[in-house]
Amino acid sequence: MRIRNIVTSDRDMDFVQVRSQHAACLEPLRQTSGYQWLGGRGAYLAMHDASADLFFDCFRKGTSTLDLDYYVTRAGRYSLGISTVQCAYTPAFSGHSAGGNMEVGE
Repeated sequence: MRIRNIVTSDRDMDFVQVRSQHAACLEPLRQTSGYQWLGGRGAYLAMHDASADLFFDCFRKGTSTLDLDYYVTRAGRYSLGISTVQCAYTPAFSGHSAGGNMEVGE
């Protein structure tokens, strides 16, 4: 399964943090933290039990698609967490997505 975060920025920013929370039934395909390319931008990816944190040293104006891949481990109804984006220098430049639900069949 792929979780897609589409981030649109109306200005260039430095030191941007993106947190993407995932459902309890999802296990990340990439288990280790490290530097990688996402949406044409270099980012440090820090994986956690319930979320993935992305740190960008430079985030240019425009739209970026940040895809994270997961395994689905079990069936059931689950809540999807929100995704947040925030500039470390100016926390007023921030945004978030809506939460949601997902149902996994057998």
